[in-house]
Amino acid sequence: MSSSTMAVTARLLLLLLSALAHVSASTLNVHVVPHTHDDVGWLKTVDQYYKGLRNDIQNCRVELILDTVVRELSLDANKTFVYVEMAFFTMWWRDQSDATKQLVKQLVQNKQLAFANGGYCMHDEAAPDYVAMLDQTAVGHRFLRQEFDYTPSVGWQVDPFGHSHTQATLLTRGVGFDAWYFGREDYGDLLRRKLAQELEFGWFRGQPSTEQDPGLAGLMESGNYGPPPGFDWDPTRSASDFIQDDPWLEDYNLDGVVDDFVAKAHAIATLYRGKSDATCRLCGTCGGDDANQPPRWCTRLPDSAPATKTHASNVMIKMGSDFNYANAYGYFKEMDKLIHHVNERYGDQVNVFYSTPDRYTAARHAESLTWPCLGSDKPNDLFPYEHRGNSYWTGYFTSRPALKFYVYEMQRLMYSARILEVATRATMSWNVQKLNAGLPTARLALALGLVQHHDGVSGTEKQHVADDYARQLAKGYDGTMAFVAEHVPQLHGTVPSALKFAPCAFANASICTASESLRGGADTKRVVALYFNADTTERKEYVRVPVAETAGLVVRELDANYQPKGDPIESQVVPLNDAQRRFRARYLYSATSGKASAATTTNGAVAQLVFAISVQPRSTAAYSIEIDKMATTNARARPSTVFSTSAVMNQRVAVRPTALGEDLRAPGRSSKEQHSSGTAVVLESGVPAAVSTQDGDVPFKVSIALYNSSSGNAPFVDDSDNQWPIGRAGSTLPVPGLDQYPGPNSGAYIFRPNSSDPVRLHPSSTNAVVTAGPIVSEVYMSFDATLSATLRVYPDSDEVEVNYHVGPLMEEGSADAKFAGSEPSITYDTAGAVKSEGRMITDSNGYRAMPRERGTKPGYEPISEPAAGNYYPITAFASIASDTTALGVAVDRPCGAASLTDGAVEVMVHRRLQFDDSLGVGEALAEDECLPEEAGGDLVCRGLMVSGTHRVVLGSADGMPAAMRAAQRHNRHPPVALFAADTGSLDSEKASTSSTSSLAAHSERAEPAVPPLAYVASVELLEAPVVLRKRSSGGQIHALVRVSHMFGPGEDATHMTPVSVDLSNAVGYGQVTDMVEVTLSGNQALAEYDAKKLVWDTSCHSSSSGGDRQAIRHDDKGTEVELHPGDIRAFEVTIEVSDNIEALR
Repeated sequence: MSSSTMAVTARLLLLLLSALAHVSASTLNVHVVPHTHDDVGWLKTVDQYYKGLRNDIQNCRVELILDTVVRELSLDANKTFVYVEMAFFTMWWRDQSDATKQLVKQLVQNKQLAFANGGYCMHDEAAPDYVAMLDQTAVGHRFLRQEFDYTPSVGWQVDPFGHSHTQATLLTRGVGFDAWYFGREDYGDLLRRKLAQELEFGWFRGQPSTEQDPGLAGLMESGNYGPPPGFDWDPTRSASDFIQDDPWLEDYNLDGVVDDFVAKAHAIATLYRGKSDATCRLCGTCGGDDANQPPRWCTRLPDSAPATKTHASNVMIKMGSDFNYANAYGYFKEMDKLIHHVNERYGDQVNVFYSTPDRYTAARHAESLTWPCLGSDKPNDLFPYEHRGNSYWTGYFTSRPALKFYVYEMQRLMYSARILEVATRATMSWNVQKLNAGLPTARLALALGLVQHHDGVSGTEKQHVADDYARQLAKGYDGTMAFVAEHVPQLHGTVPSALKFAPCAFANASICTASESLRGGADTKRVVALYFNADTTERKEYVRVPVAETAGLVVRELDANYQPKGDPIESQVVPLNDAQRRFRARYLYSATSGKASAATTTNGAVAQLVFAISVQPRSTAAYSIEIDKMATTNARARPSTVFSTSAVMNQRVAVRPTALGEDLRAPGRSSKEQHSSGTAVVLESGVPAAVSTQDGDVPFKVSIALYNSSSGNAPFVDDSDNQWPIGRAGSTLPVPGLDQYPGPNSGAYIFRPNSSDPVRLHPSSTNAVVTAGPIVSEVYMSFDATLSATLRVYPDSDEVEVNYHVGPLMEEGSADAKFAGSEPSITYDTAGAVKSEGRMITDSNGYRAMPRERGTKPGYEPISEPAAGNYYPITAFASIASDTTALGVAVDRPCGAASLTDGAVEVMVHRRLQFDDSLGVGEALAEDECLPEEAGGDLVCRGLMVSGTHRVVLGSADGMPAAMRAAQRHNRHPPVALFAADTGSLDSEKASTSSTSSLAAHSERAEPAVPPLAYVASVELLEAPVVLRKRSSGGQIHALVRVSHMFGPGEDATHMTPVSVDLSNAVGYGQVTDMVEVTLSGNQALAEYDAKKLVWDTSCHSSSSGGDRQAIRHDDKGTEVELHPGDIRAFEVTIEVSDNIEALR
């Protein structure tokens, strides 16, 4: 046995001994776990929560929680506490003296202060991408390892609103957890699991390397994370009476409190499987004669419990809730009394002691049980969440779509910037407590870590908090983009001094100061557009640049000296449509800081210039746009009405006006259809009506499902986070199917339309316009004054790009003007041609493909809301398929998706509501934007406007998984675009020597450096090694690298082969000279974790093999690592910087 293995074994033994020190084999062991749940933003901002500001909203102050908890722990070695959110803890740590820091380190070493989850926040499980989930977890885990040599062993996702397969797999065993505990489970499934003693179970992991080794998932019996009713003793809440144990005083209540606690502990124990019969034995309910008098607490047990007489020997009682322990002395004082008196009176029947989740986990493992399994036959998750009848938490999948998009845009920028940090060998130190120092991406990394919170990117916070998240992202963007704008031009080659590159942040609103400055009579002679591709595959795509000039525009590719090379490339001018002009007008003065010049208002963008770019992996490409009056190839395209038999088409896809190319003036409309004009000629089948693919014609129409939110008239019963009693009889949990709670309003969390049959909007033929050209053909469709979509087809593409513009919702004169809330979804319908039979595939946080089935929830009762109950979260795609044909939709941000009828997929794109759903936010989700609409003008507040893009694929069922993964990758890694206006310097400032971009030279190779089946999920430069423990020399850097297979097990029959990737190629720059495989959060060597982890006896097995199979071994060779379908692996590497990269410094 090696010394390292012996050390790990010793640590594991020490942990088990510590965990079992208080455990008794003959009594019920009650683990009292003091904790606080500290949202890093919800009703107040993260800073307001920390400092105790705006207590008129919520009375809490996190810094006092940590101050007083540390004091209490230091006074009594028996006391314990578990903390979760490292965003707050690192704030507090920064302010502490060296003496206090040393005290805290001792408390951690004593296992009094424990950390569960240990991420920067407790992330949401519906909206984040899996890389973002891992990144924010890594921020916290790295801090804990560096400051305390601490590696969390337990997950603690107690508040997210539903739970994903990705969380149960990558964010448990993947980050070094033995178990993870969660609340908020569907009320029907919660009741079923109680009665079946299945609140704790194994969750099929799905990564081949550890397929037979799921972690333990533990569902909290109350469905939430607070103490049992009657034991909420936080002085700031005063939710329960304190213990009065002085018989000389009035209102003595000790006997009742003690008996009630013991009864509740035993009642909880009966809901968890085990081998103990203590409850029925003590209370005389096991059967047979029992001469003993049952203890008094037995009379307080619920009337009914699970049929089995055996139960757990260990139970966990959560003592804490939102922002508890600001006065830790008061809370601990009551717990001290409780523990003392219970053990004094019933010490032979129950053993109560302070504990932590990891101690409880070790004790449960020691019971040597066989655990049930979730997802043993196929990937499974716990969406959607319904906490009572007719109350599906599916609205938040889409809430605050602009914030969701902003978060994902910043993640895309982060990926590129981190590649650049390695490429340019950034060497500034990074410290998580010093936000203004460190790596260029440090502040953006922390802002992104913060907003992954389950009341952040989820869209379930108050408006001022959402604004604060956006503010923090903007500050992170500023530093990151300044770094990118400085270094990308240098990576391309020799930069003329006159070129000052900057991004066009408002390009999606057709605003770009640099490109709009190119027009007749202006000083700008040309505009240089520069693109950086951080991905490991070549990027070929069509870009759109706002332009004020429409005639004679010429595009040329530029060499490393920013000089033209070769002939002009083909391009096309496409006029702005009505929706684009409306968006541009709304955001113009915001984009120009309220100082838009006459040139940008009267002579600004009227069109978009479209041309193709090709950027090699980890490389750059530059193009010049200039006016050549002699050129005629880019004359302004002439739009035409859609009343023709022409098709929007390329060599692969044709979007045709009708299935047979007939006249579009088909009459008729259903009673549910509304249009922008009551006299408009209506297309019964919608516009367009068919898509022709290489696999044949498929009927196809696009419409808007406009849901009117519930109005607040339905009977409403307030919710309780901790419902009690438990069991069959007298349960406060409504029995599934009884519909005894008609339900709340639609709100930030809940989607509840007043009808499952929405108003269906089709585009009117008078408002549909076709624009055709050599680069792009498109049809613009207006559904309503504030709802439109443009369908585009580009050469050599199997996709139909759908660009939509939505909002402001509920404007006067619009179809939803009188709605109680407007929740529009875009529906893509094949009129039943794709016989999907109620099935749909969605992604799980961008990681695995999840099977869904309309009208049912896995393992329990049918749904109670036909629309809301069939919505699922997507971050990348949703698809449906028959045996031969499939329809897929790839999205650019998190949202909700459903297939409510066979052959159709609908994606919700916006929400604006007049009522709150009474689940805590306290304000309606009615986002306004207050912007100037003229130079120096006052702010004008109107409803939020949203623009986005879907990539729609109609094709063979066999090819759909690959098409969706390709579209996901396309959306995840767009090239970074920078622009510079040139007044003539390129004509006069010729570079004296020729140079070649080191990035371009690096990527010029016969075969791809990283195979297409492999995906480099992230490359992050490290200030110092975390696991290798060897600091870099002058020519070395360290990085955390994650690589994955593009497909999950069984996802695509043609792509199920293993693939190998060299980590040097994955990094892209320099040579990897040392490496160690680590957990996905990078806080420990994987071999170290494997040696100490707890192995659970479950029935989980692989669906792909039809039964149990051994974990797959990886055939790694040096720096070349093997990836199987479903794999994501992480490595800490040392990189020897190569000469060509050194030259970049």
